Amino acid sequence: MSSQLTQTSKDITDTFNVIFFTVILHEYTLTVVREIELFWKRPKKSWAFAFFVANRYITIFGRVLYLLHSFSTPEAQLDSW
Repeated sequence: MSSQLTQTSKDITDTFNVIFFTVILHEYTLTVVREIELFWKRPKKSWAFAFFVANRYITIFGRVLYLLHSFSTPEAQLDSW
């Protein structure tokens, strides 16, 4: 019973992680053109630019890594340790 409950909990968590990643990716695709116009085409970069890029791309990169880890097989997860 506990094993089944644990698997159900993992399935729910994985589902919400996919939903969260999809929302982030959707937001990115909606705003990437404006991001290029406002941030990347400017000749002078600022601290605001650095914080913006860090916040935006670390979030996406972290989500990709988390999804890859959560959907890998348990054997592969053990081998990575």
